[in-house]
Amino acid sequence: MNQPILSIDVSKSNSYATAFLAYGQPFSSPINFPNTTQGITIALKILKDLENGSGKQPTVVLEATGNFSKPIKYSFMEAGYEVIELNPIQTHKQKKRTIRKVKTDPIDTHRIAQVYYLNNSKPQVNIPEETAELKNLTRQYESFNELHRETQLKFTSLVDLIFPQYNQVFAKLCSITSLKILEAFSTPEAVLSADINELKSILKISNHNQKWIDNKIEELIAAAR
Repeated sequence: MNQPILSIDVSKSNSYATAFLAYGQPFSSPINFPNTTQGITIALKILKDLENGSGKQPTVVLEATGNFSKPIKYSFMEAGYEVIELNPIQTHKQKKRTIRKVKTDPIDTHRIAQVYYLNNSKPQVNIPEETAELKNLTRQYESFNELHRETQLKFTSLVDLIFPQYNQVFAKLCSITSLKILEAFSTPEAVLSADINELKSILKISNHNQKWIDNKIEELIAAAR
């Protein structure tokens, strides 16, 4: 509990920071700084003053806030400081224990410091920013793929409800040709009343030969009956 820290409450455009010599021993009053290069310079000056006052290299402690905290975290890491990101669940639990329920950023820096000192939190592993961003992109890619799969399943269920035999005509329900047909003729009744030449015109975008197109029209009409 004798480790000097700079406790930071990160917001979208600006942050509050309070320096502590040890648990319950503030070194400075809370200061507000913008989340910019100039703002980081202000925070680094406080860290240097804290290091001179304590004789130890301080640790930076902040609450993980996704994209808001990432640039700040890496700025301090690049400057050579250990950074500890606290899980928001931990800090929210501490907040519930207090009488105050309204968020006040200067006071929140004290709450973040208290969570750090009482939970023996470990330093953040210094992963290169490029590696961290690559991991983030991979997670986003997987998330988009999962959303794509879920959307296709829901779409298939709707088509089965409206046009039960349609999946017998197109194995790939979400192919461009299939979607164009559904856009123009979304029900069996619409297919049965469609102009054959209009159906042919849509099916030609598949770049298949005329025999394939004629067969698909027959299959569509059969599925619609």
